[in-house]
Amino acid sequence: MDKHRTSCALSNFPDEHKPDVAYVNEVLREIASLWQNFAVRVNTYFLERQTEAAL
Repeated sequence: MDKHRTSCALSNFPDEHKPDVAYVNEVLREIASLWQNFAVRVNTYFLERQTEAAL
């Protein structure tokens, strides 16, 4: 966000130029949750394939 703070996309939303810490933390928590769900699903996929291959 720091690099693109004054880009055209953000210039239409002046309140978004410097979001508060709570907002940034909320977004980061959501990203972490999505990443965790993805990682668990990929891990499950490979574990199931490994089990099938062993049979």
